[in-house]
Amino acid sequence: MKNISKLLYFIPFILFVVVYLIMAIVGFSVISIEEVAWLAAFFVSGLLLDKGKFWGGTFGLIPAVAFMYMSTRYTGQVINIELPLGIIIAVYYIICSIAVYKRTKKS
Repeated sequence: MKNISKLLYFIPFILFVVVYLIMAIVGFSVISIEEVAWLAAFFVSGLLLDKGKFWGGTFGLIPAVAFMYMSTRYTGQVINIELPLGIIIAVYYIICSIAVYKRTKKS
């Protein structure tokens, strides 16, 4: 059960890697440096949260803020997904950071 709870911090990283791989295989787009930086931020955030550093969630907030900023720009997309996705990611990392803080505070 402990291994499953440690995997919880890497859920956004895993989901975005799968989505970007599918998009690359299908030929939808090429992965840019910005997207690689977001994946690295998700991974570092999961790693730090896994190690008990509650401030590790800050790295996960970086792509969330980038998504929310992207929603302010008109790109002609049919579905405006950036703002809800950014909010969901931000809330997720805030909750994870609070949980890690409470867990380490107890110890």
